[in-house]
Amino acid sequence: MYLLSKRFIANASTIMCRSDEFASTPEGGVQLYVWADTSLREVVDFIKEADPSCRDRACRFSLALVYPDKTGAMMVKPVARVHSSKRDTADSYTLAHIGWRPADFLSIGIMYPPAR
Repeated sequence: MYLLSKRFIANASTIMCRSDEFASTPEGGVQLYVWADTSLREVVDFIKEADPSCRDRACRFSLALVYPDKTGAMMVKPVARVHSSKRDTADSYTLAHIGWRPADFLSIGIMYPPAR
């Protein structure tokens, strides 16, 4: 069984949030500055660089776009899963491809392999 254990937030804008829930980087999180042409593989590689525990070959990363709707409520849209070591089609998706815009957030769940 894999467990969701951390959340990272990526944002290229100087405006950090549109909701109090995302007003600061969560404890144990890492803030990344990215651009629309950044691929999901690059985002995962940044996280692996920042947190050595994510370098396990069996780790998986579940990515979701977090954005405000027309009323200002935060919406979550799952977009892809990226494996730590296995390459897949989703690796080459850019943030622009998944609909990310400056001031949107990328929520990333890191699923570690079960303890042996």
